[in-house]
Amino acid sequence: MVPRNYHPLNTRKIMYKLQKSKMNTENDSSAKTSQIFSDYYRRRQSLMDNPHNKFAFSREKRIIHDRECHLVKRIPDEQFEMLTEFDEEMAPCSACYRRMLIRSAFVNQHRKIGLYVKFFDKIGCGNRKLKKLLFKTDTQLIDVGIDDLTIKVNEDTWFLQICNDVLDLYHNNYSVNDDFTRTFTSGYHLQNVYKNPKYFSCAISEIMTYSWNVHMQNSKGSAGVTYFEELKSKFNTVNNYKQVKESQYHATFHFLDYNYQAIQFIAAEDIIFNIRGQLDCDFIGRDEPYSLFQCRVKKSDVPAFKHAMKLLKDRAYSAKEYEYIEACQLL
Repeated sequence: MVPRNYHPLNTRKIMYKLQKSKMNTENDSSAKTSQIFSDYYRRRQSLMDNPHNKFAFSREKRIIHDRECHLVKRIPDEQFEMLTEFDEEMAPCSACYRRMLIRSAFVNQHRKIGLYVKFFDKIGCGNRKLKKLLFKTDTQLIDVGIDDLTIKVNEDTWFLQICNDVLDLYHNNYSVNDDFTRTFTSGYHLQNVYKNPKYFSCAISEIMTYSWNVHMQNSKGSAGVTYFEELKSKFNTVNNYKQVKESQYHATFHFLDYNYQAIQFIAAEDIIFNIRGQLDCDFIGRDEPYSLFQCRVKKSDVPAFKHAMKLLKDRAYSAKEYEYIEACQLL
């Protein structure tokens, strides 16, 4: 017996409605997800479009990169952040560290970053000295060409030009006032000439150590004093070794070797010694001609060891290894 108002169920229609409802739910979910990723991507592009944002990093890994580093592409959009200033507390990317140091010292010259890198490579300026120049002084990179660089350090502007394996260092012109202050004028005058490419990076040292007050004192006292003579006077007051330990029969030293010549000077003094190995040091770069070692000698041989170190220091100065002289002051 069939009820009067009975209607058979249309199962196909019911299944169609269920499937349609499920598809609408999935489409809404995917639309929301794509909207989120689209927002992250637009935010990333907005940060990259700002030329003042020089450095990029991931909020998760906290490794800072140059904005043009190839590893920046691996940072997910949702983790992407940028900075206008180099953060020394963050771990730097080893692949673009040199470019980050250079980019930190100029504004709106992103297209010339490659020229800056090539010029500092050409003069042999290592990352240690480059960081000291750009972070320890008030430095601004003004302009760069294939063989020239204009740079402002503190109050003074310098122009470096390479021609036929000779580096000419020019200094901005100025007039001296009655109270021994300066009034800057247009143009440059020749400050120094470096005729050996091996010593081109010494021009950066001269720029960093220049002081108008010291220059005036030297001009009043002995007008012939040069930058390198000033270095030598400092060199005579510092040692290239430091005693770190002493026992009943032995003394242990840290010494700064130059081109691995220390052993021949120590051996020439007929000293019984034991070199314990090379030490890591934050002021010595990979491309420097000197390195830090630890050595143990008998207490009776300490005077002979110090004499050998003095001969090594004199050899470095006669070879015009001025960076070795600077490093001794940091020992």
